[in-house]
Amino acid sequence: MVRWYAAYPCSGNSATKAAQVTKGVNELGIKNDIPLMRIEPSRRGPYYLFLAIECEGECEFPVPDTLQNLEEFAGLSVRIPIALDEREKINGMSATSVDILEFLDRIPQMVTQTNAFQPMDEHEADDWTSPPVLFPPAGKDGTGQSVSDKDQVLAQDRLLAWCSAKGSGSWSQFLDACTTLGCAGDRQSGKRLQRRLRLLGHIETTSHGHWSVAPPALVESGQAQVTNAFFLCGQRSGQMISEGTDFGQLRFDPQPRGDAPSRISTGSGVSLDSVIGRPVGPIRNVGVASALLADKLESLKEWESDLDQFPYVFNDVNYVNGGYTVKKYSLSEFHEGFFREETGLYELSPKNNAGGTEDGTVTGYYNEEDRTWHRGDWYGLRFLAKVRTNELYSYDYDVETGDFSIPQEWRWPEVYERALVLSSGHLPVLTASRINYEHIDETTLSGLHQKLGIAD
Repeated sequence: MVRWYAAYPCSGNSATKAAQVTKGVNELGIKNDIPLMRIEPSRRGPYYLFLAIECEGECEFPVPDTLQNLEEFAGLSVRIPIALDEREKINGMSATSVDILEFLDRIPQMVTQTNAFQPMDEHEADDWTSPPVLFPPAGKDGTGQSVSDKDQVLAQDRLLAWCSAKGSGSWSQFLDACTTLGCAGDRQSGKRLQRRLRLLGHIETTSHGHWSVAPPALVESGQAQVTNAFFLCGQRSGQMISEGTDFGQLRFDPQPRGDAPSRISTGSGVSLDSVIGRPVGPIRNVGVASALLADKLESLKEWESDLDQFPYVFNDVNYVNGGYTVKKYSLSEFHEGFFREETGLYELSPKNNAGGTEDGTVTGYYNEEDRTWHRGDWYGLRFLAKVRTNELYSYDYDVETGDFSIPQEWRWPEVYERALVLSSGHLPVLTASRINYEHIDETTLSGLHQKLGIAD
């Protein structure tokens, strides 16, 4: 009996592909020939799927007919054989480091329909009912808000309160909470909400969507002379808000579009941990977080080098043009054409996608110099492509007010944009063609421009 491994470059939703392969193995009755499968969970974009093959034969990679049947069933078109004594290669082909001893998961005999929303267990349901309700202020600050707007703001505040009570959780639990509260109705809107929460310094997430709430912190505005210059980031609770309000007269300001938790601010520079003790506190005064973050950020080139890469099979121009419809980003939109190994942002759609939907479509940045494909946050990849193709960057900045704006198509990579958002605690205001930030310090802005490699 010979055992070897087969790697298959795939794209799209890895959970969908895993269910498809599992169904094939069970319906074809071939679990003895193909006992193990490994696939990165919750992966979108390019990735590898790995199968263990067990077959009688004299050669190094005997291929049973059952494997070919499965490949046809599951749409696995390119097979890369890996010998048993070379299985360490699997680590290098995966986006995350995995212990070889626990690398392959046995394919279940029964196929169950996966659901995007996982119900909470009884313990989590108890947590669900405990978070306090945080209302935005009445009066002039609420003027002009419709009831539906106020409901949206309330739902966002409740979501952060739930995250604060739970501490951490899976992507499916987060999406379930968003759906229940009415904050987000589908996967894409949930991902966008996670991005907004990261920009505001409330949570951190992994590439698979697992999240954890940030410790409570009092952050100073990028321009200290502004009113209510200190705002809260991270974990919140009803007791914290209640005690803080009694002492510091906390102010609630909804985000510009009401699509994230309210900004809670105070004009007092006194650290709130002197008032709010354990177990609620302490709440650290971390100072001007925007300047601290900007100072620690690496250059755009270093940021690019840390991006995940596509499977190396995508470096073959014939593989890309033969298997995908290629669109390159130019002049603010994607244009269909051929991949000619030119630096830029691309959209790749599998040609065998008979349904004509976006399922399986991936977006990536190609580095002509290194001949490598990269994936990352969409705005970041677009920004990188525009910089590397020497497009003209422009901005407006008012030194007195700290107002800063750029064209929407020049939106920065997320980690750099976070430094802008943490200057005020407010998400940017979007207009027809521009994106606008407030309270940006001149020195901080200059340093960020240098890190991004764009003219100041």
